[in-house]
Amino acid sequence: MNNNYKLKKWLQILFIGILFLILFTPIVSADTGPKPSLDIIVLGMDTDEYWLDLLVKNNSSRSWLEITKEERMKLSKLTEYYDDEGFHPALLGGTYVPLAGKLKGEKQDDGSFLHKFSYVGVPELFKIAILKQDGTLIISDIVNRTQFQSVMTYDLRNVKITEDIVLSAGKVSEMIPWINMLIYFGIRLILTLLIEIAIALMFGFTFKKSFKVLLITNIATQIILNGIILFSDSTVNLFTGILIFIIVEFLIIIVELITYLKFLTEKSKIWIAVYTIIANLMSIVVGFMLFFIS
Repeated sequence: MNNNYKLKKWLQILFIGILFLILFTPIVSADTGPKPSLDIIVLGMDTDEYWLDLLVKNNSSRSWLEITKEERMKLSKLTEYYDDEGFHPALLGGTYVPLAGKLKGEKQDDGSFLHKFSYVGVPELFKIAILKQDGTLIISDIVNRTQFQSVMTYDLRNVKITEDIVLSAGKVSEMIPWINMLIYFGIRLILTLLIEIAIALMFGFTFKKSFKVLLITNIATQIILNGIILFSDSTVNLFTGILIFIIVEFLIIIVELITYLKFLTEKSKIWIAVYTIIANLMSIVVGFMLFFIS
């Protein structure tokens, strides 16, 4: 039994293991998958005696927040807030689709306060509203969320309170999660290379004649794909992003097929075409699996 045969056997085991994970990972539930999220870090508040809500335009009387009538009455100045542009509180006032969140923030080690919002009702366009214990209402300018899972800072350190309602107060900044993006790209690239090379070896391609072409082609296409995915995350909604992902993956199959037909010489054109389609379908499934469990 030679070394090539042993290597091929181990790669077959790897391939079967990945396939098993794909088939038995519970990603088919209607409520499973990534949901938009928004983390707001409030700077400049010296006490947690305040309440924070998002102001949105999609008017609805359905509130997803569990709160007593007494608490709602206590927060009436924020609950009943409705500005000239049509913005009203999301948690206290209601949204058409579910929005999870809390009015009180969690104090962090650096003295800031963290507010988390999640689920499908997380708005793309909103204002931030803070009601202080003394009745002061602080309202930000309109905020545009560009990241699917967004982290923002709301800096109130230079805000001067001169009246009971302060409009266009503070500065909101959205962070770009470069580290997470790079980690995701690295994981996806490594998995794709492992899958496509493992399948190539199972199809009878050899390291000596085909490895260089497979490696260069996959690195190039993965850089293009992930660049488009990162761009989509900051410019379009979830469903449009998925559609773009599918279209780009289809174009990648065509590009790789043309490349392999030209530069892979050790197998017939039909065999190369079958390999290209199967390998890419497997990498697409793994890509969706990574997306839905993220």
